[in-house]
Amino acid sequence: VLDEIDRIQLSTRTEKGFQEWKFTFGLMNCLFIAFCFGKYPEHFWILYAIETIFWMSYKFHGMYYAKPLCEALYYLDFCWVMNTLGVIIIVGMIALDTTTTDTEIIPVEWRKIFFIASFGVFCGPVFMAAMTLPFVAFLFHDVNTMANLIIHLMPCMAMYHHRWHAVEINAAYPTIFPHLVQHTEDLNSGKDPVSVTKVTLMVYFAWFIPYTIWMLLFGLRLPVTSKDKKKPPPKYDTVFHSTVKGGVCELVGTTLWKRSKAVSRDQSQRNDYEIRDFLLYMTGHAVMSCGLGIFLIGDILCYGGGKNVHAAVLWLATIICAERGAKRYTYYVTAMYGKKLRHAFHKLEQQQEE
Repeated sequence: VLDEIDRIQLSTRTEKGFQEWKFTFGLMNCLFIAFCFGKYPEHFWILYAIETIFWMSYKFHGMYYAKPLCEALYYLDFCWVMNTLGVIIIVGMIALDTTTTDTEIIPVEWRKIFFIASFGVFCGPVFMAAMTLPFVAFLFHDVNTMANLIIHLMPCMAMYHHRWHAVEINAAYPTIFPHLVQHTEDLNSGKDPVSVTKVTLMVYFAWFIPYTIWMLLFGLRLPVTSKDKKKPPPKYDTVFHSTVKGGVCELVGTTLWKRSKAVSRDQSQRNDYEIRDFLLYMTGHAVMSCGLGIFLIGDILCYGGGKNVHAAVLWLATIICAERGAKRYTYYVTAMYGKKLRHAFHKLEQQQEE
């Protein structure tokens, strides 16, 4: 029995990535981010870019070599694409600042659109995902979860400073953000004719339409396991397939399509879903992102609510993510080992009976 307990502990450390240095690094990194957020608002946008590049690269390595299917295509999902574009814009602005003295090389109106779009996207659908998705949590030892946390929570924190500490950012980086103060004053006055909601919706559907077309033409078939055994096995997974697999597919099939559970289970096992399943998924994605993300959280709360409401919503999201992490760690130290031990004892009993 003791040998079996030791084996379970060792296998769990390997499977879950339980390593002391990872936990320490994850915890200290979060404390460092919190310190910089409060102490250095003018530099926080640089920290966001560094953190995003590091965690996205670190996570991508694991996703690319994931088994049984490569998860690299997960990075085509909205939040990952938006963070990638955000980092590209930041790196591009820094590069231009170091290579030219012309602060007007990027037109003022473009800068304003970039700022409004970034605020709407990062304080809207991306931030909404931090509060609603169960895999965004403070799980310090886990690379995937920490990457999810960084790319969903930090962008809204960065935009908080860009709006409410524009003077400090402009003073520290006058050639990179020469018009930031004016942009924020226009935004805060409510007189700016450029609507945050309108720009954010345009950005969202600029991703939504090409992604939907790509999935319908190619993506839906990539993870499918063919019934023809002679065909090669699939290599790539997508966010859609991993999301609807199992119980979701059965629930939707029986509730909406009157599809038998046997058919739904076969679809889940082979990753071979119907087009209507995907269209329902994308409709839900759009409704949540636009209705809850862009209109409620982004426009009404973070934009219309002012500084105190924006800060309060950030606190709320942080508490939600911390509570998710606490639940997961509680599970690790209590129920998980109990389940594994019961499973191991059941196997031992079967071996003794044989």
